[in-house]
Formats: sequence, C-alpha cells, structure tokens
Amino acid sequence: MGVARQGIDTQRRNFIAEFVDWQWFDAKLDEIAEVLLQALARRAADSKPQEAGNVGLSSERIWIVKPTGEVGPYSADINYEVCYVFDVKADIEEGDTIRRPLPNGRDERYVVEDVTLRKGDWLDREALRLRIAKVSRRDLTGSSPVQGASAMAEADLARGPRIFISHSSRDTQTASALIDLLTRALALRSESIRCTSVAGFELDAGANAENQLKAEVVASEVLISLISEHSLQSTYVMFELGARWGFGRPLIPILVGAILPGDLRAPLSALHAVRGDSEERVHSLLDTVAKHLGAVVERPSAYLAQLRLFVKRSGLQIAEVSQEPRS
Repeated sequence: MGVARQGIDTQRRNFIAEFVDWQWFDAKLDEIAEVLLQALARRAADSKPQEAGNVGLSSERIWIVKPTGEVGPYSADINYEVCYVFDVKADIEEGDTIRRPLPNGRDERYVVEDVTLRKGDWLDREALRLRIAKVSRRDLTGSSPVQGASAMAEADLARGPRIFISHSSRDTQTASALIDLLTRALALRSESIRCTSVAGFELDAGANAENQLKAEVVASEVLISLISEHSLQSTYVMFELGARWGFGRPLIPILVGAILPGDLRAPLSALHAVRGDSEERVHSLLDTVAKHLGAVVERPSAYLAQLRLFVKRSGLQIAEVSQEPRS
C-alpha cells in the first residue's frame, strides 16, 4: 500500500512539474511577501509614539498650499519622510507645501520634494507617493530661523540673509535700485540681502541653489516681492510667494510697472501692496521693513537719491510728494 501511494505521489509531482511554472510561482510569492512587509512596516510606523511631531496616521486629511491658495482636503497617510495621497488626480507638484492639522488645533507643514505614482496592488490602493521634508519652526512670526525647510543646517540659516527679494530676472534693474535704497536707508550689509540676479547679492559659487533658496525664502525675516508683468508669469516667483505665504511670514508686495492691486489674485490680493512709483508709499515701506528687522531708518537726505531712482525704475512716472521732513 505504501509503495503504491509513493508511486501516485511521484506521478502527481511529475504532472505538476510539467504544467506549473515554478519560477513564476516563486516570483509571485516573493511579490506577495514584499507587499506584506511594506504593509507591516507602514502599520508599525503608524503605531510608533510621536517623534518630533512627525507621526504616521492612517487616512488623515491634509491640504496643499499653493501660490493661488489652498486645495483639498485630501485623504492621506504621512509616515516620516513619505506621504501617500489617495486621490491620484490631486493637484500636487514639487515645491508645494502640505498643511497637516493636528488635534491640538495647530498645523504641521511639509515641503513636497518629489511626486510619483504608486500603482495599486492586492493590499494597497493606487496613490500619489510624495517625498516630503518636515518644516519645524520656533516662531514663524518672529525672527528665529526656520528649520527643516531643506537639508541645510540651522547654522547656515542663522548666517542667511535677513531680506529676500523675490523678482523676475527681467526686472534686475528695478531690483538693483531697491537694494541700493535698502542698504543706504537701513545701513544694511550686502550679506543681509539675497537677490539672485544682482551681482554681490547672488548665491555663492558651488552652493546648492535649490536647497539654499528653499530655506532662505522661508527663513528670511522679510520677503519683498517685486510684482510686475514679468514676475506674475514666473513659476519660480509664484513658488517663492506660495511658500512664504503658507508659513505666515512677513511678505511685502511692491507693485511695479503697470500692475495695479486689482491684477493680484488670491492669496496675494489679501495683502496690502505698496505702489513702487510713489515716494510716499516707499517711505512707508522703509518704516515697515525697519520694524521687522528691529532697525532704524536713516535721515531722508541720506537716501533720497536712491529712493527717487527706485521710484523711477518702478513706475511710469515719478510721483510728486511733499518735501516735509520726516520725524
């Protein structure tokens, strides 16, 4: 009986070996094991205690901050440096900011560094896979540096510029005139200002432009944006303004050329924009910037020539202003 049974088992194995592709079957087993391991890893990450405010929570709601405002909410999983968004048609791209509400009423913010599509499988839904960097901040309304906006160290941020000028490279002359005005009126050193298209204020040779600018846009104490027809068409300027607005940091738009307040779209339209072709408004701008920096504005006679040159560059004509001395 035992010999007969062994013969039957041998025939069965031979039959299976002839008609079953064992390599395919082994590959499928490996694929199943990999999917299970990934699912277990995500579940383990979800169950870990809070670490530096970065906790994996299943199917939470997030919003995406863009220059034109917030979009969302989206259902998502955030696990440390990766976020899965389960709406594959979501309008998300590199440079966007994720706003993640916390149970205590506060928000966490993340910068989107990469977006890929993860195909669905037997255990997981199809999703957008976002590589993210958490941005922690000590005080977004103060002058402390913002950490985590990029791979830069806090020491680098501490040495960064105090003023960031966001502009189109086609408005270099206007940006240069603004720098001359700021340095003269506020007695600022050149390293206190970042303006990428003006010699002496651009990035150092060999610097990681993407990481450094991403950090400085958020970490600088004041961001001044030259809003022109050119800058409104610049993707980079829109990214800079969106990131700055998303973190609630001081942002001052200056209207140059033929741009009017009505030309601005939300969220910029909610900000009080300064007319660059008005000497009176530019005087007020200097007071505002000085307040943010804790600086003192020099006497008008020390910078009046630079102010009038900036006004000329900014507008179609120089505005007539009172010559009364300022206190």
